[in-house]
Amino acid sequence: MRERPHLPGSLFDFVARNANGFKSIGFVITETDTTEKEREIVRRDAIRKNPEEKDAVNAIDDNWIYTDWRHKDVSLWPHTFISMHLNEDRELVEICGGEVKFCSSEKGYVLADGIHWPQIRKLIPRGAPLLSMIKQTDGETAWNLLRAESEEAGGVMFPNAQELARALAMLDG
Repeated sequence: MRERPHLPGSLFDFVARNANGFKSIGFVITETDTTEKEREIVRRDAIRKNPEEKDAVNAIDDNWIYTDWRHKDVSLWPHTFISMHLNEDRELVEICGGEVKFCSSEKGYVLADGIHWPQIRKLIPRGAPLLSMIKQTDGETAWNLLRAESEEAGGVMFPNAQELARALAMLDG
């Protein structure tokens, strides 16, 4: 396999070169937003399963609700992850850290909360690119990963840096 070209500011390039240095963190790339009806169904199910957590479920921001995922993906979903969201122009419109709060592999959903980027930086090897650079550099690669890995356009999840590095190598191969 060819070596990835060095892309200054690219988180993907950094992962490909340093995958074993990452602590337990995964990656989620999405391009679709959930609908109000989907969010309502998911919240209702999460509350039914966790009635004592009703306020916490309702406090989850709409942007942190992932629906229509395969059982396998939800069961492998990492507790802490980097979320990358694309628009239709293949631009990264949001990159942030998240932590799973509620999920159901049977129903195919994950509810998460955002976490501050400095917490994510603690899980990434030294020398990682700045958030602003990642946003400018990685849109096209994120789009290509989404298309290569997702059976249905909408989202792809990598449970750890090693799996992401494998997918990047396949793109380059």
